[in-house]
Amino acid sequence: MTGTELPKSKARQLEGVVAYFYAFDIAYDMQQRPVATLLGQRLEPFQIDPRKRSPRGQNFFRPLMATLPPLQRRVAGKPVRFGVAVKLLPIGALSFTVKAAFQVDEISQLAHWHDLGFDDGGTLVSWVKQLAESARQELIPFAIRPHLQLPEGEFYTVFCLQADSLDLKLEAADWLAANRAGIAAVLTNERGPHRLSA
Repeated sequence: MTGTELPKSKARQLEGVVAYFYAFDIAYDMQQRPVATLLGQRLEPFQIDPRKRSPRGQNFFRPLMATLPPLQRRVAGKPVRFGVAVKLLPIGALSFTVKAAFQVDEISQLAHWHDLGFDDGGTLVSWVKQLAESARQELIPFAIRPHLQLPEGEFYTVFCLQADSLDLKLEAADWLAANRAGIAAVLTNERGPHRLSA
């Protein structure tokens, strides 16, 4: 580098949180008997974060919820910490929420976070299924017509991008248009926008 050259600025990484939602039906219904603990953690009525805005004077359903110990795994050679919570619904269902922070160079790289694999050969979805099966067996005494096997369940992935990691010179609509192909790849779970037609 000569004295007149300036160092190239490093491209800004996209940062945010990925949230995985897993729902399982474990029984036809639940008994009215109270369930105090689940998976070794105390169940408490779910509380909306008081720092968040919410309608006043409204009563919302508050399922029983427990925060589980965080999961530590290596993903693509890097350590990742997953926050884990479980909700018990009185209709005989379980809901698991797993969250982790991410940093990527471009939006299309988020696609590999859909079906997340660990460096040790396991996957996030298989780990959650094992957790759900343990919870199902623990809740059999409280269940009405419990399922004999854990059903497949429903899985959803949500990506939350930090605003300060985006190009703030663009309006939201312009940013969406500029990143249209990468966003489409993430939504369709493709490994790259080149696999999609215009």
